[in-house]
Amino acid sequence: MKVRPLQEGDADALYRIYLEPDVLANNAYLPSMSRSEFDNLLRQMAHNFVACDDDGNVMGHLCIRNAAKPRIKHIASFGLAVSSSYRRRGVARLLMQHLLDFCFNWLNILRVELSVHANNDGAIALYQSFGFELEGRQRQAVYVNGSYLDTLSMALLRSDV
Repeated sequence: MKVRPLQEGDADALYRIYLEPDVLANNAYLPSMSRSEFDNLLRQMAHNFVACDDDGNVMGHLCIRNAAKPRIKHIASFGLAVSSSYRRRGVARLLMQHLLDFCFNWLNILRVELSVHANNDGAIALYQSFGFELEGRQRQAVYVNGSYLDTLSMALLRSDV
């Protein structure tokens, strides 16, 4: 298993991952998202990486966005998605390790922040295991499957690692 930069041929596999019910339930995209809309989203992400198995199959995706504005360019946020077929195999942990290495050692980021659905216990536990701290709750911030859910804001400072 390894992490590598996104390649042209990865988009089909990523599109399928992002349309999986478990992945859709934990992001802000619609199940009706077209392939061209998805491709536009990928192009908007500053840094895209995929986790692949030994046969080259795409298991998960990491996108990192860092701010361009001068006073907040030390901050990065990210999105993470793992195919339900590859859950509980260390894929998300591998992508998180890559995230922190890339942000802190290559982008000179001081703060990595995220927003997570408050009912996503597995993701929250993963982020806490890397030292992310809860900074706030946004009540009824996202609409999923007919209900409004809270989201949590979490962050990790380079000085905390």
